[in-house]
Amino acid sequence: MIDIHTLYGKTPHGQDYPLEAVLRGMERFGIDYALISSLKSAYYSGPESEAEVLAACREHPTLLPVAGIDLRSNFSPEATVSRLKSTGFAAARLFTEITHVPLDTPLFRELAAAAETFQFPLLTGAPAGMVSGALRPMGPLTVPVILLGQSAYDNYDVLGAMRERENLYLEIRGFNGPDILEYLTAHTSSRRLLFGSRAPMDYLLPTRNIVEYSHLSQENKDRILDQNARHIFFAAKGGVTNAAD
Repeated sequence: MIDIHTLYGKTPHGQDYPLEAVLRGMERFGIDYALISSLKSAYYSGPESEAEVLAACREHPTLLPVAGIDLRSNFSPEATVSRLKSTGFAAARLFTEITHVPLDTPLFRELAAAAETFQFPLLTGAPAGMVSGALRPMGPLTVPVILLGQSAYDNYDVLGAMRERENLYLEIRGFNGPDILEYLTAHTSSRRLLFGSRAPMDYLLPTRNIVEYSHLSQENKDRILDQNARHIFFAAKGGVTNAAD
C-alpha cells in the first residue's frame, strides 16, 4: 500500500506534526511507502526543507521525498525540475491551498512543460477547475498532475477537469460518501485514483476504509491503494524513485 500524501513539521500557528507520527501510522496500518512533504517548504524555506526531506528519506527508505515549489519565488522551471529529479525527489508539490497563488500564470505553465520534459509528477491542492483552466492553453500532457484535497461536493468540477485532461489523477481523500468510489470509477477510471491520507494531520484509517469497504472489485481496490502509485513513482526497472537508492 502506498500513501501519496503525508507531511510533517510545524506550522506558524503552533501545530506540530512530527516525522515519527508518519512512521508510526505507516507501521500501524501497513503502508509500504509514503510520499512525504515538509511543512517548512509551505511556510518557510524551500531550499532548507529540501535538504531536510532528503535526509529523512535516506534514513527511512520507505519514505519518498516530495519537494515544495513556490510560484511566488523567482526560479527557472526547467533547471529546478532537472535538479530535483537528479537529486532524488519523487515529485514536486505546490502548496496552493496555503499560498493561495493562482495557477493561471506563465510560470506555472513553464513548470508544467518542464515536468512534461522530465516526466516529473506534480501535486497540487488547487481546485480541479483551476488546474485544468491553467493548463488549457497547453497541448496534451502525459506527466501525472495529482489533485490533492478535492471535495466530493465538487465532484462534477473534478470529473470535468479529469475528462478535459487525461494526465490528471485524483487523491481519494475527501470522497467518503456512500458509493462515491464506485461513482468515480464509473465516470473516470480506477487507474486514475490514488490513496492519500494527509497523515498525520488527518487520521489515516478513514481514507483507507473508503477503499476497503467499497463495492469495487479487488483488482480496482489494489490499483487505488498501491498499483497506480507504483506505476507513477517507481522507476522503470522496479526500483523506487528515492534519494536513498
